[in-house]
Amino acid sequence: MRPTIKLLTAALIILFSGSSALAVVNSVPDFFPTIQEAIDASDNGDTVLVQPGTYVENIDFNGNAITLGSLFLTTEDESYISQTVIDGNGNGSVVTILNADGDGTALTGFTIQNGNTDNGGGIFCMSASPTISYCHIRDNTGLAGGGLLAVEGDPTISYCTVSGNTANTGGGMFFVDANPLIINCTISGNTAMEEGGGVFGFESDITIENCILWGNIPDEAALAAGGDTSGISVSNSDVQGGEEGITTNDNGDVDWGEDNIDEDPQFEDPENGDFSLSEDSPCLDLNMGPNPPEELTPVARIRVLITRIDEMVYTGELNRHCGNFLKLKLNLAIKRLNRDRARIAVFSLRRFETRVAFLMRRGVLPREDGVAMTRTVNEIISQLCGVGGDGLEELDLTLDEPVPANHYLSQNHPNPFNATTKLSYGLPEASRVRIAVYDMAGRLVANLVDGVQAAGDYTAQWDGQNAPTGLYIIRMESGGFNAVRSMMLTK
Repeated sequence: MRPTIKLLTAALIILFSGSSALAVVNSVPDFFPTIQEAIDASDNGDTVLVQPGTYVENIDFNGNAITLGSLFLTTEDESYISQTVIDGNGNGSVVTILNADGDGTALTGFTIQNGNTDNGGGIFCMSASPTISYCHIRDNTGLAGGGLLAVEGDPTISYCTVSGNTANTGGGMFFVDANPLIINCTISGNTAMEEGGGVFGFESDITIENCILWGNIPDEAALAAGGDTSGISVSNSDVQGGEEGITTNDNGDVDWGEDNIDEDPQFEDPENGDFSLSEDSPCLDLNMGPNPPEELTPVARIRVLITRIDEMVYTGELNRHCGNFLKLKLNLAIKRLNRDRARIAVFSLRRFETRVAFLMRRGVLPREDGVAMTRTVNEIISQLCGVGGDGLEELDLTLDEPVPANHYLSQNHPNPFNATTKLSYGLPEASRVRIAVYDMAGRLVANLVDGVQAAGDYTAQWDGQNAPTGLYIIRMESGGFNAVRSMMLTK
């Protein structure tokens, strides 16, 4: 069935845009009975979408840059993380990612458990830079890296809970010659027989932001005594024991942020594996851990922006000098808000917005990211005005967004999805625009936009509730501009 889908897809894309490249979504167990069989049938850029259940497997990405995700990918419903389990059955690493250094290697929305091997009980990465997000990595065992071992790569680990893992060294995570970025993770209750209960680094530079490191044995983090020096940067995180909770062995440096705290995070029920935060947790308003509140405070929302800028600098999407300048304005706004000087903080946010617009015009900052940042800042300012305070309600909050320099059509999000999805598009000048959805036979399914619109940025939404599961094509036409995107509807 899959080859037929690929041929139909290729033919349709050639008809629309002259290109034959299209990612494929392989569903488990709908099309393939096991996760590994779906991976084996996948190519670079494909997605393997896994339905809820417990899969007793030890899976290998086979060096491909693919996305492996639970239904969290399509719904953003975090309950699917605990419902979709990959169990290693005590027989090797649960997940292996080797020689997959390209963009698009991702693992999202799973519980990874019961791995047992020498290297990386839960996840073993080598010569790879995957994005691992929204996962529970728990109850795995290894000599090096109970939860995860990453060798020679730049992995990004975000919104994960790493708990109950055991190793000789690096109970939670172990990095060798790597430069990991760890964001909004809870690393707790892991044990190392020697050192690095939570995190261990050998000849590595580790960046930790917005995280909780608590209750790891014998320490929260450690750097190796041998080899070249390592480094660890910790900011806006809750670390038990503070900076002293990190063992350097006189062979590395700790860049310790002033915004770190050493306070009980007040987990709901850690003895039974529930590391969500209680409503009284000091970490909630500070955007620490993978459990942000439903409505973030202005300071927490600004910290999210800072994290996004750090990610863009880390991945090379934004140069470090520009990133630091943007963060300077945001950090200044935080300081002013912490001193109850909301009015002055608003002016710092407006200066940030002005700089964002300048960087977009220069082509230094990707347009979609710049527009998203501008909108977030507008929402933060409106949020500040809503609480009243020193005359803020009198401020003029009209912030004009720059007109796009060119037409564009973004990829829909989420993708895959069930049953609604959104996409962004832009017009550099007033013009007629048509955006339509087609099925794989080339039949028109829906017209999303059809008419004349002014220059600017827009969002369109498609509700596919009445459409069958499958691949669809979305096409935008405006003047001489044509763009095509593929999307996967799952139910």
